[in-house]
Amino acid sequence: MLRIGSTVIAVTTSITMLFAVPPLGIIMAIGTVISTFTNFFKSQKEKQLEAVKKISQSLNNQLEEYQRQTLAKAKE
Repeated sequence: MLRIGSTVIAVTTSITMLFAVPPLGIIMAIGTVISTFTNFFKSQKEKQLEAVKKISQSLNNQLEEYQRQTLAKAKE
């Protein structure tokens, strides 16, 4: 159910962006189509590993940004 809902949201967002900002909309539409097709061929374990990697990368990026901000404030 969640997979179908996220696909519907991605498609509607791509269509909206296609009319609002055509170059960006085209890129988003292509990305949505590719993502939808690849998700059908991934196992549940692969999806979980991919989600863990994305979360880890996001947390690392947030930590690095926080460190940069803290160091910049300390120098002031």
